[in-house]
Amino acid sequence: MRSLLMAATLLVLGCGRTPDPAPQAPACSTVEARAATPSQLTRDTTQHAFCPRDWTCDDVTFFGSQATCIANCGGAHCFLDFNCRPGCLCP
Repeated sequence: MRSLLMAATLLVLGCGRTPDPAPQAPACSTVEARAATPSQLTRDTTQHAFCPRDWTCDDVTFFGSQATCIANCGGAHCFLDFNCRPGCLCP
């Protein structure tokens, strides 16, 4: 019982500590952030996208659809492959 009374006393008194002051929020900047308009954006021309996957039967000639590939390859087996060409990255 005595320890329960001591614990309650310490809880109420806070062990003699003074509470730490609450941290203050940083002061707001007077400079407003502004979004860039499309005319202010610049394009990085060193970036490339991956080459698209198109239909081919010989890894040289590529077609946009499987039906076009089959029609132009005389019924040969058509498959999807990366159409590697300048201006894109081939995985």
